[in-house]
Amino acid sequence: MQNLIQKMPDTAPQDTVAHLAALLPTLRDRGEETERIGRLPATTIADFEDAGVFGSLVPQVNGGSEVSLQTYMDMIVEIGRGDGSAAWTAGILSGAAWMVAMLFPRDVAQEVLAAPHSRVATVLSPRSIEAHEVGGGIWIEHGVWNFNSGAHNAQWNLLGFPLKNHQGLPEILTVLLPIHECKLLNDWDTFGLRGSGSTSVEVEDVFVPRSHLASLSAVMKGDFQSVHLDAVPLYRLPLVPFLATKLLFPSLGMAKAALELALASASRRGIPFTVYAKQDEAAVTHVQMAESSAKIDAAEQILRNSVKALLSHADGSSPMDIPTRTRLMRDAGYVNKLLWESIDALATSSGSAFAKKDNLLGRLWRDAKVASLHGALTPTTNFELAGRVQSHKDPQSWFL
Repeated sequence: MQNLIQKMPDTAPQDTVAHLAALLPTLRDRGEETERIGRLPATTIADFEDAGVFGSLVPQVNGGSEVSLQTYMDMIVEIGRGDGSAAWTAGILSGAAWMVAMLFPRDVAQEVLAAPHSRVATVLSPRSIEAHEVGGGIWIEHGVWNFNSGAHNAQWNLLGFPLKNHQGLPEILTVLLPIHECKLLNDWDTFGLRGSGSTSVEVEDVFVPRSHLASLSAVMKGDFQSVHLDAVPLYRLPLVPFLATKLLFPSLGMAKAALELALASASRRGIPFTVYAKQDEAAVTHVQMAESSAKIDAAEQILRNSVKALLSHADGSSPMDIPTRTRLMRDAGYVNKLLWESIDALATSSGSAFAKKDNLLGRLWRDAKVASLHGALTPTTNFELAGRVQSHKDPQSWFL
């Protein structure tokens, strides 16, 4: 297994992360526009295409750069330091391209991913669904999926839903659709992550051929259609723990940016109704900054440990066991808690200027709060999953 990890290609240019870091001022300057239009501007899409963001997790056989998971994490974190919505969207679109590669046979993946800068959106759980098997595939009579992040910037959509198989047992399926077969409902009107464009989508009277249908239930048991990638660990990562871990990369970037901004402003502002002409002269400020930075550092270390754990179970010899999967979900919930607590504390310490609509720390706070609400990152839910397994009980989750 160690040899497999060492041989994992990382063909992204050595300066890819530095390239994205250099975009930080530009992404911040575009923040207001990104929020206003409710999606990534064409200029940001072009910048990410130039940096190879959308092809970062695409296999080399499909023309992608197939970067290491560690490099991918660093890329999304750097984008998060510039703009939360941009990082969230970049993470969703690149992650969904990875899903297409690992879920489907080579010819289907090639159809979707071979086009330059192909972008795929995804939602794994529907709000409502009416679908049934027909000859040669699935007929979706009507379905609605909430929170389809990046759909405005995508050419394809990967949608999941439960359906009883021919044995009458529930199975989690995904269908791959051109985005034009999905009606974007444009109902994403939030106080944070507005630029992710996480609209609901509706699908009505659409036939999906069997070639564009994959079983998440099978993948979670180690049964992959993408047999041509069996020797590439990146495409044998445990699906749901990886997706939950990946969702936290933007928040880590936002937390790092919040700390930088708070430290910078503390040397310029005083504390009203005290003797402190500068906030950074006060002991309470030292405590707040140190505690927040400790939480951010701890969160980053846990995430990097999770990345190592994911790779260590990605040789395809056997699926990751349930205790390890639930531990990674527990850790994702805890990292979510740590990062939100750090950003909230830094914002609270920043004074009344934080309330201004154009305050950058305020935007980070809003984006981070909405990011923290994702169902896969809910601390109490994930703690319960792990606690049930630790107590030798069934986790009661279809996604594990």
